[in-house]
Amino acid sequence: MQEHALPIRVDVSPDGLEATLSVPSGTPKGEVDAMNVQALMAERGIGISPERQSAVRAAIAAYSESAESYTCVIARGVTPSDGVDGSVAVLPEVLRPAATQEKLAARAGKDHHARLQIVTVRKGQRVGVLTRPTTGVDGVDVRGQSIAARAGRGSPTKLDASILVQPDGSLIAATDGVVELDADGLRVSGTLRLASVDFSSGNVEFSGDILVQGQVRDGFRVRASKTVQVRGLVDAATLESGSDVLLDKGMASAKGGRIECGRDLRVPCLNNITCNVARDAYVASELQDCEMVVGRRLVAMEAAIVRGETTVAGGAEVGSLGCEAHSEKLFHVAH
Repeated sequence: MQEHALPIRVDVSPDGLEATLSVPSGTPKGEVDAMNVQALMAERGIGISPERQSAVRAAIAAYSESAESYTCVIARGVTPSDGVDGSVAVLPEVLRPAATQEKLAARAGKDHHARLQIVTVRKGQRVGVLTRPTTGVDGVDVRGQSIAARAGRGSPTKLDASILVQPDGSLIAATDGVVELDADGLRVSGTLRLASVDFSSGNVEFSGDILVQGQVRDGFRVRASKTVQVRGLVDAATLESGSDVLLDKGMASAKGGRIECGRDLRVPCLNNITCNVARDAYVASELQDCEMVVGRRLVAMEAAIVRGETTVAGGAEVGSLGCEAHSEKLFHVAH
């Protein structure tokens, strides 16, 4: 008589981390013994250990012929532990606080133009922490084969040369400036960038360059130790710069405004502005109703000077002085 195959089966999971004993319903308990099960395990390449022998004996003891079907895990591998991705955490105290009109009002009392606190950092100051990625720990399947762990990825936050990474992961400012964190990464910038200067920002003072992408509204002050550049219109505001003042669209207001420029001024037009320029002033189209003092040269070859008073310590190149409706003009070249 041909010997029939044992009905019991040992299967290994697709990931190799579990081996399962399966016994069809009604299989005589005598056919489910440790030697048969361990032989099937050996056929599948599953190593036998004292722990697994105990698991096999427990599985056999728990089997009942009356059960419709029976499955039991008799061997487990070791799941790999994937590495942890790197990350950058910025100290909250070095980031510029969100500006709201309510916060400004609370800080400034009745003066809604009062300066919003701009948080600056000094060279050598700690600004954050870098957590480096880990490699992870490899696993082992039930056959004793290694299962590679996924190594952690580096932090998606990029760091430029303005941030120094210490051996302990501390992030240190390599220069004075303001901390910027955005989609491009983390940096310490010598330029303070603002969407606009209005009630959302308050008056602004910064040791470095200031770049305003939009407008500077009536009554606000922008003061920088270096360059002030405004890409939008400037109303009746005060601009104070230790270096250049660069106005892409000019400055004009019936209420008047003021510019204090430590080096050069470049502007398309000024209207009703009091302006002191330490070195050279470059005006593209018009000076109207302005009081201007220029420490060296006024270059306005295509511009008209209408009313107001302009005093130049050095030379001046001007397109035209006055107009038919207003022939009065005040223009002085100091000697």
